[in-house]
Amino acid sequence: MKRLGAGRSINEPRSWFVGLTVGVLSFVFLPGVAAASTQPAVVQVRSTAKVTLADTGGTLQQVEAVTLGKGSWTVTSNLTAINFGAGDYVRCQLQANGHLIDGGATTYLADRVSGVVNAAALLAHGTVTVAVLCDHDHNAGSPGQFYIDPGATVTAVKGGPISAPGVASSGAPVVVESRTTSAVTIVNTGSEPVTSVSLAAGTWAITANASAVNFSDFDWATCYLTATSGTGTSVGTGGNDATVSEVDVEASATLPVGGTVILLCRSSFASNVYIDAGATITATKVASSAMKSAVIPQTALPDAGGTQESVMTQKIPAGAWRVRTEVQAGNMFSNGAFGGDIRDFIRCSLSANGAPIDGGATALVTENSTIDQVVNAGSFTSTKGWTLSLSCSHDAAEPGPGHWTVTQGNVLVIKKGPIS
Repeated sequence: MKRLGAGRSINEPRSWFVGLTVGVLSFVFLPGVAAASTQPAVVQVRSTAKVTLADTGGTLQQVEAVTLGKGSWTVTSNLTAINFGAGDYVRCQLQANGHLIDGGATTYLADRVSGVVNAAALLAHGTVTVAVLCDHDHNAGSPGQFYIDPGATVTAVKGGPISAPGVASSGAPVVVESRTTSAVTIVNTGSEPVTSVSLAAGTWAITANASAVNFSDFDWATCYLTATSGTGTSVGTGGNDATVSEVDVEASATLPVGGTVILLCRSSFASNVYIDAGATITATKVASSAMKSAVIPQTALPDAGGTQESVMTQKIPAGAWRVRTEVQAGNMFSNGAFGGDIRDFIRCSLSANGAPIDGGATALVTENSTIDQVVNAGSFTSTKGWTLSLSCSHDAAEPGPGHWTVTQGNVLVIKKGPIS
């Protein structure tokens, strides 16, 4: 859950993120040179060095990009944004050949580190470059104040037909995407529907991402999907360091006769919490034998700093697989409460047979944010069965009485290749 705290007015978001014009530009038919027939079904790129954002506010900076061929593509990105100075909004978006193709994603950073997740779908008539770009609202107080950690990942998956805002493919869709164009207020008296997708009979892998906002007292925003498996996620923002936070939810659903999957969110208290425009659900139809989905159990990390702890292990059959996990982490006490006057970096990474398969992901959990989320994405191809693991650690020794704990998470592993 995300604790949402007091902060500055959100009268500052720019039109690319919250305006109704987003729906007009989100998905376009893209011209270009015909792609080669050998184009892989999954293309994943990952940055190997930090990307410093422009010091001038409102100046988009490309973080990572992938070149795709003709066809239908679903694209996701995940990255770790960092600002150790005065607070500001960091915003990221996906573009295809310079056109905005998603609803954007926002987090508020003040002496903090947090993840940002974006998702979009597109139909390309030729070669297209899809890039994730980020900026911040105001001029930096010092050179290089805002940057993106190494390991920023863009994953593109080929397949259609797609049904999404602005994309009208013929035939029964195998990818269904919905996106909100206005804010949705959530309350503590019950879960509010944010957006939904109508799905045909079959097995579906489903992800959702949203930006939770609060400018009154601290609160938690809890979001989940109405699916047959997978957990919801609760991520918190609080104090002056996190008034907007990213929420990522994953699940799977087997629907014998079809049905509707809904993203629902609620707050824990009576604060003024809402989900910003651009909240997205993406559902992909898969063969039941081509997906592994599991809940990641609550796991206490060792009190010693820098000690990796396996929080999830799965046996995966041979094949080409893409992996995505989301977990929460915070300083947990014996009574189940989170908090304490303590802050530390939480770092998680994916491995196959003990070797890393992603760029890692990091969150800085503070006495204000209390709980934050870590999202990892990787891929692996093997001619025989292999072991997938997610391991997490924290940097400094835990003085007690609490323990850094990973709690509430989910893993989706989907077989589709070849993978580049």
